[in-house]
Parts: sequence; C-alpha cells; structure tokens
Amino acid sequence: METPEHTPDPPAHRRSAIPWRAVLTQLVTIITGVLIALAAQASWSGRQDRDREQKYLHQLRDDLEVTRDRLNAGIASEDSAIHRMRMMVQFLRSTGELPPVDSVRGWIPSNSGDHFQPVMGTLRALMQTGDIGIIKDDSLRAAIIEYDARLDASRAMVSLISDGYISRTTARRDRLETHIIRSTNRWQDSVPETIIMYSLASMRRDVLLAASYDNARTSDSNLKRRFMELRDAAVALLTKLDSAGAYR
Repeated sequence: METPEHTPDPPAHRRSAIPWRAVLTQLVTIITGVLIALAAQASWSGRQDRDREQKYLHQLRDDLEVTRDRLNAGIASEDSAIHRMRMMVQFLRSTGELPPVDSVRGWIPSNSGDHFQPVMGTLRALMQTGDIGIIKDDSLRAAIIEYDARLDASRAMVSLISDGYISRTTARRDRLETHIIRSTNRWQDSVPETIIMYSLASMRRDVLLAASYDNARTSDSNLKRRFMELRDAAVALLTKLDSAGAYR
C-alpha cells in the first residue's frame, strides 16, 4: 500500500500575516476624517469669532458715539459755568459801578454739577472676559486697550475734582446767605418763583466769597480739560475703527 503524499503546512508567518495595506488604508482614512473634522471645527469657530468681533465693534462704536455726545454736552455745560464764575469774580473784585442785581443773580450758580457717565458696557465686556483677543487687527486692539486705560485714569481724575463739589457749593451758599436783604415770592407763568435780593455792596467786600468763586472756576476749568481730552480719545478710537476697516 502506498503511503499518501503529505502536503506540508504553510509557514507560521504566512498563516498569521497581517493585511498591512488594508490597515494602513483604514488608518489613513481615519486620520483624514479627523483632520477634516478639526478643520471644519476650526473654520466654524473662526466664523463665530468673526461674528462676535463684528458685534463687539458695532456695539463699541455705538457706545463711543454716545460717550462723545455726552462729553460734548458736558463741555458746553462747563463753558457756561466757567463764564458765570468769571463774571462773578470780576464783579466781586471790581470797584466801579454796581451791575444790575438781575445780572448778579444769574451769575450766582457756579459749578455745573455735571457728573460725566461714559458708556462702558461693551468695553468692559471686551476687557474683563478676555474677548479683546478676538480683535484680529493688532493696532485696533492696542488702541482699544489704550482707550480703556485712559478712560479709567480720566474717570479717577474727574471723581477727584468732583469730590469737593458739594462741600464747596454748601460753603459758598452759606456765605451768600449772609448778603441776602430780602426774599419774596411771585408767580411767573403760573409757576411760583422765589426772588432773592442781595446786598451787592456787601458781597463785593467779601474777599472769601470772591476766592470761593475763583477756586470753583479753576476746578471747572480742569474738569472741562479732562472732558476734552477724553472726548478727543473717543473720537480718535472712532476714527481708528473706520480706518482699520474692522467695522462693516
């Protein structure tokens, strides 16, 4: 009897061979998919940042325009107050003929009492949340940061100047009351009005009253200068927004 021919088994390394080509193909497919997903996510995130940037810049521009207008109104108010105080000081330090009492009564109100309130909501949101980083224009971002610092410094100075407003006004009013000679009431256009008559001659002899008005004029001149500096800074940032082409 013939012995059946025995077919040798294939080598072990051939029996367990890994289909590397298929594995590599699958790996490349997976990596490509991940990269595409990351790129899509980055693109979407970038579009979101651009949308947020434009929203911030629109809002910042609106805030700056309101701040500019408030500052212009504050400057006009200070101009009026400074003019009244200048006229009052000239009268109190004069030696010639006394002016009409109605004129003096119009000069008596001194400080405008204008307390500037800048619009800061958008600026604070940018700075406190770190969203200032989404402003892609480097020079514009630097200009916004500089404006924020200037605004803080100006507000601190305005607060310092205004702190003594109430005490100065109270002291000046107390001195004025010592020169009242008559107070009467009348109706003007169906509105009650108190008419106070002053002794102009005694007022003109009051050195402390003149000094009080002179100091108030200096304070309001400083306040006006701060308003003008901040107004110019707001206008400069508005111009920067336009020139940078960041606001569309």
